[in-house]
Amino acid sequence: MSYAGHVIDMIKKLENNRKLQKNLKDRFKNKLDKYNPHPKTVDKKFNKEVFTIKTGVEHDEIIKKEKAEIRKQTLTAWVKGMGLLFLFFLLLTLIFRKFLTG
Repeated sequence: MSYAGHVIDMIKKLENNRKLQKNLKDRFKNKLDKYNPHPKTVDKKFNKEVFTIKTGVEHDEIIKKEKAEIRKQTLTAWVKGMGLLFLFFLLLTLIFRKFLTG
């Protein structure tokens, strides 16, 4: 291959690399837009519900809901923990009996 052939080949490789980089950037931007919770196209209107001052009753209701949710999560975690502990001791007793009788 002559010198000109090497140059043309290099130019083609550079063009292909630019296309690949552009495609990679576009794919990344698309994924970023897909997972971005606040895309740029969202209306930027002021949300009064979020920033209004709550009355005492509304504030108490919100606190009750949050405490109920926390209580529910705590109870499920406690039940799961006790269930695993029970299974652990059951398995331990079965293994212990196996060694005593075997």
